[in-house]
Amino acid sequence: MLRDGKSYLLANRIEIERLIEEEVPKDVFEPVQFSWEEEKANPAFVTDRASGIVGVAPLVADVSSDTRIKTVEGSIARLRYQLTEPEVER
Repeated sequence: MLRDGKSYLLANRIEIERLIEEEVPKDVFEPVQFSWEEEKANPAFVTDRASGIVGVAPLVADVSSDTRIKTVEGSIARLRYQLTEPEVER
């Protein structure tokens, strides 16, 4: 979350709708989508895009191989331990 209260969810067009519907609160994250081709053509594309949005604010992700991003998998892993209601129904 940025100091102005905004949070962004970056994902390719294939995943963005599913993430918004199943994984994240709709009213918390502003979606930023891109084509999977852009992501595959340039390994730094997502980090560069995120940096362009947040400026000098730190970037975090659940997994990353980019040294500009702080990996927080350990901090959020426990959130994945419980099934959501739609997951239980499936």
